[in-house]
Amino acid sequence: MQSFPYTPRENQKKIVEVVRKALSGRQHVLIDSPTGSGKTVAVLVPCVEYAISHGKKVLYLTKTNTQQQQVFKELKKIREKTEFTALGLQGRVNLCMLFKEFESAVSEELAKLCRDRKKHTLKSLATAPASTEIFFVDEDSGKILEVSEGCPFFANLLTADNPEFSFSKRVNSVEEVYQHAREHNFCAYEWIKANLKDADVVVAPYAYFFMPHIQRALLTWWNARPEHLIVVIDEAHNMLDYCRELQSIGLSRFTVHAAINEAEEMGDPVVGKIVPATLFLGEIEKMLIECAEEFAKEEEGFVPPDYVETHILSRLKVDSNKLKAIILDLLQTGEIYSERKRLERKLPRSYMRAVANFMLSWFTITGEEYTKLVRGGDNPEILGFCLDPGVAALPLCSVHASIHMSGTLAPLAEYRDSMGLGKERCVLLSLPSPFPKENLLLLYDPTITTRYEEISTFPEILDHIGEKVVEICNSTERNMIVFFPSFALLDRFIASGIENRIEKDVYVENRELSSVEMGTMVERFRDCTRAKVMFAVAGGRLSEGMDFPDRQLEVVVIVGIPYPKPSARQKALQLYYDMKFRKGWEYTVHAPTARKMRQAIGRLIRNETDRGVGIILDRRAVHFSDFLEGLIKVEEHGEAIKKFFGD
Repeated sequence: MQSFPYTPRENQKKIVEVVRKALSGRQHVLIDSPTGSGKTVAVLVPCVEYAISHGKKVLYLTKTNTQQQQVFKELKKIREKTEFTALGLQGRVNLCMLFKEFESAVSEELAKLCRDRKKHTLKSLATAPASTEIFFVDEDSGKILEVSEGCPFFANLLTADNPEFSFSKRVNSVEEVYQHAREHNFCAYEWIKANLKDADVVVAPYAYFFMPHIQRALLTWWNARPEHLIVVIDEAHNMLDYCRELQSIGLSRFTVHAAINEAEEMGDPVVGKIVPATLFLGEIEKMLIECAEEFAKEEEGFVPPDYVETHILSRLKVDSNKLKAIILDLLQTGEIYSERKRLERKLPRSYMRAVANFMLSWFTITGEEYTKLVRGGDNPEILGFCLDPGVAALPLCSVHASIHMSGTLAPLAEYRDSMGLGKERCVLLSLPSPFPKENLLLLYDPTITTRYEEISTFPEILDHIGEKVVEICNSTERNMIVFFPSFALLDRFIASGIENRIEKDVYVENRELSSVEMGTMVERFRDCTRAKVMFAVAGGRLSEGMDFPDRQLEVVVIVGIPYPKPSARQKALQLYYDMKFRKGWEYTVHAPTARKMRQAIGRLIRNETDRGVGIILDRRAVHFSDFLEGLIKVEEHGEAIKKFFGD
């Protein structure tokens, strides 16, 4: 504990002890410990100490870039006790000052543009006479401006001397590097790449480990191998869905239509020596529409295994070999189109290439780990959905050790099995809240249910729920968030005019809100000069990752149990987990629902002084008492709130 920068709590001592032992035994550690319990620093200390003494490297992974800030805050405190180096890493799209107009670019597209610019820069620097200015400085702004096809920021990195920004024995966040790079007009991304080889700790988004081509790049820059790594996964409750989505594929009508436009732009070339590209793509578009009409009776439906291939073969009157030749030709045409865009110094994107790659992958999807789906609507889409997150998590088997932590990771056995980590190499650690139990009051209403079958039979139940929500909102002058299980139910209550019956300002989470608009709304809600109400969705943007300390949030209401929607995707997941673990309901319904409720209630207590009331408006809440300690049955919520706060 010599590197621990604070007086450790008992929970933190336990985390340090378990992690240290697991590192020596090359194990995986799963930690469920409430938000605010100090698990970040308690995990970092033994990882950093072990890495330095055993020649390992720590890769700390976060879901979002903003989560890196807390990690660097703790790293800086640890470095006051121990010497080590740490760097933050993000993608080019966040760090490139030259291609800000390409915010939608994926990493491969931006990498191509970047490579071209760097080549031109190196060539210009190598061939230009010493007196020639390849770039010039605007006298008014002081900014370096471009006069060639190179990159002024890369050129300045190669030629400028910035001794005041030394990397040795320092902890540098992405924000710090980027700010210095802006002030001195050099490329932050390339500077980070060049200095990674000296880092003991790297803090990066999930993609830098779980996307193979990005992981290979990172390990090359870092001069590391998987077995050298201690991988820490923050907010690990996100990993199951992240890994499934990472391995899933999709093709929408929008993408196919964009590919048709590209083919027309190229003069509609013949592919496979058989059919014009627009005709082939047109048949795929028709297949998408007909597939959605036939199988997506609701939002999603299952696609028969051979439906897509059979449909296209019969329409084109070709065999499987000729179809593959057509797809490969379309892929090559897409590459040519992408290269043309690159040479024009435009985003090297090709929708023809995207369609071809999807089709090749679609025909090779086999095995129980995938299911084929179709989604309807204005932009129908077919999907190869990965049911098993362990497919993407396989690289974890090669690392020295890994630590997975979250305030809502339980049930840990479900996470362990889903990620394919194995019982023999896993250590499970579940810790109680370090905060006084009397600071949180958890209630549930035994008179209410949001079961679909009951609401369908007795629609007046919704009126009863609405009355309860209005009663709670008007019972106290305290900020509260009301979480609904879905946007559909939230919209239904808004359409009923529930806002007009609440005697406070009401804010509503909307799927269409941008991040900036959402942030502005949250800041208004946080203003405690007068009490407000926020309507949101459990599992949405407000239910995790945002802090509401002190009086910014004191009451959370969960309307109904946020069970997963009974879609085709959900049915496939439950069947797969039944076959693999004999725990389909427990692992795909009960566990994620418990996490959603814990995430919502977790907004209330973030430190020792926070106090709050959580209310679940559904009698089925009692089935989750293992995850919701101290749950009490109450019908008069307003009185209970007043008594708790002493109002």
